[in-house]
Amino acid sequence: MPVPRSGGARLLALLSRFDPSVREFVFAGSHLAAIRQESWVAADFEDEEVCRLRAHVAGRLLCNGDVFVVFSSEAPEAAVAEQCIAQRLTQRELKVGCMIAEGLTDKQIARRLGISAYTVREHCRRACAKLGISRRSALVRCLFTTRLGGLDPEDQD
Repeated sequence: MPVPRSGGARLLALLSRFDPSVREFVFAGSHLAAIRQESWVAADFEDEEVCRLRAHVAGRLLCNGDVFVVFSSEAPEAAVAEQCIAQRLTQRELKVGCMIAEGLTDKQIARRLGISAYTVREHCRRACAKLGISRRSALVRCLFTTRLGGLDPEDQD
């Protein structure tokens, strides 16, 4: 189910399932769409359609204090046969990773989720171990990069 290049109408329809206030825009000749990060984090990452959408993640955008996940209507140049990152991590590991990406401390994350800071560090540690990385910044990069293209995330920050 590739997303068509014709303006991304299918992309918009899929994204509106997660956030009815999806925003569409054109930047440097590319059709893009954005939804609030919380809407994306709340998605069912075991859903096959969600994993297909992950291939279209172009990055994040901070606008007026809100964080948005940006999607490109153009499919990646080459399909990556790797298992979707979201399928390797638990829902809680994904949520903790996204909260780290927002710049929250372990204590702030713990308060929001009603768990201890130690448990937050354990979720982060397990997520990093599953992805074969050792730093929190590399975890954030893995979560919000369309594909690594063979690059080692440890060397990219």
